[in-house]
Amino acid sequence: MSINSQESHGLLVKEQLHPTMGVVLECLSEVFERAFEPNNIIRQLTIVSGEKHPIQTLAVDDTFNLFINKEFWYEYIKTKDDAKTVLMHELIHLCLADVLDIEKLTETNPDALFRNQVRGIAMDSRINSYLARYSKFDAASFLNRFYVSLSRKDHVH
Repeated sequence: MSINSQESHGLLVKEQLHPTMGVVLECLSEVFERAFEPNNIIRQLTIVSGEKHPIQTLAVDDTFNLFINKEFWYEYIKTKDDAKTVLMHELIHLCLADVLDIEKLTETNPDALFRNQVRGIAMDSRINSYLARYSKFDAASFLNRFYVSLSRKDHVH
């Protein structure tokens, strides 16, 4: 379930942390210092896939379903602190009722996608700033690594 180290021919090898409900619950339980059971928060975990999928990282909906894009997870989640960062990020969206502020995209509301993207950037910035400053785990390392890699991808064209 967690990242374990193994001795292999004198080398220390880390096992990959997989996006399972067990890993999600273990990380959240550690964040909340076992004060309550996180399985009362997340009802269902759905693994999504693909660069074209609408969920490129993680997302949580208003019915407490968690979605994880497996390509994102395997590329960026290297430690338990990384997992805790992205999971807490999504839970904070729930606590702040951000999921209720998303507009439905319809033919009569074509600008909703743009407004949702702008809101998403603002919401994510607020949450990431909080996590980087106040979390008891190392969120800043993940956030720095993630945003630096995004800026490099933007300049590859």
